[in-house]
Amino acid sequence: MRCLAIAQAYQDMGGDVLFVLITDTPALVERLVTEKMRVDCLPSDTTQDADQTADLAKQFGAKWIVVDGYDFDANYQKALKAHGLSVLFIDDYGHAKRYDADFVLNPQIYADQAFYQQRAPTTQLLLGAHYALLRREFRHWPDRTRSIAADPRRILITLGGSDPDNTTLYVIEALAELSKRHPGLQSKVVIGAANRYQDSLSQAINASPIAIELLVAVTDMPTLMNWAEVAISAAGGTCWELAFFGVPMVTITLADNQVKIAKGLLDAGVALDAGWFASLTADALAEQVHHLIVDTELRREMSQKAQSFVDGLGVERVARLLLSNESEC
Repeated sequence: MRCLAIAQAYQDMGGDVLFVLITDTPALVERLVTEKMRVDCLPSDTTQDADQTADLAKQFGAKWIVVDGYDFDANYQKALKAHGLSVLFIDDYGHAKRYDADFVLNPQIYADQAFYQQRAPTTQLLLGAHYALLRREFRHWPDRTRSIAADPRRILITLGGSDPDNTTLYVIEALAELSKRHPGLQSKVVIGAANRYQDSLSQAINASPIAIELLVAVTDMPTLMNWAEVAISAAGGTCWELAFFGVPMVTITLADNQVKIAKGLLDAGVALDAGWFASLTADALAEQVHHLIVDTELRREMSQKAQSFVDGLGVERVARLLLSNESEC
């Protein structure tokens, strides 16, 4: 999705895009084709990925290759550079150890140049939420002005596409507890098509004392975020989208790579942190959300800080660098 965000911004500035995938995923390919982007697939067992990718780039007439994935390492960068191509390498925590790419992009709140000490003299770093990668549907939203209600009732829950441990169920239980202190709550629960707990979630929603709508494989998240007065979210990429809309949020950490995001958002005053999902209880989460609901000034401050933190221009900054090939960010 973050590569798609870069591709969209690149298109908007007049560029052409080719996606190179290792597997032919029909839903993903359909999305890219709908976006008027070309798609090519490499065989899944290839051992010459970098060389084949470089060949496709040259056939396409591409100057830049954007690389995103934990399987890509220092050797991959070096191989692409050996073909005379410019490389933007997306890296969240320094997993590649050595960097020869032209740009290394880490849009995370905790990004630090210390992750990339072993880098070529020409490698430049693009670090932090200043470069948050929002897709077109967010960037082109007509008005993100947010009024802060004294008594918010609309809560959005979004815990990722698969939610393998069914943490969403705990959140639904927390909402039931919360409704004892805040009657009239409305909630929309967003899950992905890969979520295997849809039946149990539907049962819990039917038994809940509050109005909850279960939404599967949503294609219009901006409308939902604009609707929400409070959000409960996994501490992942969705947080930048919520921040863009200024939605006060409580985060839940679902994976190791979200720990630093949750802490960074908490330290920046953009979110409350409910902690690690395995230690989560419905009562504790309900207390966190209650605290957010009753403190109007806290929500106002969080909203203002969030929208200042993520201004929606990050992906345009990246695309402009690619198109201009300038040497400074």
